[in-house]
Amino acid sequence: MQAEKHIQDIIDFAEPQMDVYEFAIYMYLVRHTRLIGKTEDVFGFKSIRKKMVIGVGEKGTPMSEGTCYGRLKSLESKGFIKTLDSVFSGQRIKVFYPAEINGLIKEVINYSTTFNIENVDFFETATTYTNTISLQK
Repeated sequence: MQAEKHIQDIIDFAEPQMDVYEFAIYMYLVRHTRLIGKTEDVFGFKSIRKKMVIGVGEKGTPMSEGTCYGRLKSLESKGFIKTLDSVFSGQRIKVFYPAEINGLIKEVINYSTTFNIENVDFFETATTYTNTISLQK
């Protein structure tokens, strides 16, 4: 699958499931793993949190450690990432695309079929509806 399709899936299906911090962390992880051909890598969040999201909480300040680690746990509980282990330089994290998460992408119904209003018999539909209501009483 192409990166363009993955980004569309992230925006359409993953982002609505996330808050601002989760989305920023997830996109950082995607950028530094999946978009360069890796599924996992080691991340030291004590340092990189300072350059991921600036000024979302208090203007001009980085995300706190507690917020960062809380959002990582939340992303893991939602299936977007999996913490594999902790090493000296950080946490080894596996990142999943939305298409790899069971149940996240629902079937999209295409309603682009042509509809000709001239073919609709509104009187027949109204009569059928009235008869149905009468029968139910």
